[in-house]
Amino acid sequence: MNMYKSLLNSLIYILLISLFLASCSVSKTLKNGGKSEIVEIFYTDKYGKKITKYGDDSSTKKYVYLVIVTKNSIGREVTMEINSPYPDEIGFIYKRKYINNKVSFKIRKNNQKLKLYIYNYKNKHHKHLKEKAERNRKQVK
Repeated sequence: MNMYKSLLNSLIYILLISLFLASCSVSKTLKNGGKSEIVEIFYTDKYGKKITKYGDDSSTKKYVYLVIVTKNSIGREVTMEINSPYPDEIGFIYKRKYINNKVSFKIRKNNQKLKLYIYNYKNKHHKHLKEKAERNRKQVK
């Protein structure tokens, strides 16, 4: 059990680092001519404290917030790619969808917060959402 917990902590840490290095693509042109800018991307716990990795209590964390600080980007559609070395083992649940390679959303404020539930293989709902996402991915290919 301790080995599993250590492996899970390592995988989650790798996912967080890869999300920090995520690339963003913006698919909408600004009407005001101002330059759109992503100023900062970071994670917080449920209390708003910035986090870079999980400690020994990672098994108790159910979700994290992905915070995107932007300038002149309200109303833009953004897709953040998650470059994880273990895309099949880890992921998040966002708006009732399993995500492990990219997340798309509309920027609604300069300090945007996304609540990302950490995928838990023991959770039947999470398992169902992951299976559904995998079926959809196979159908697209």
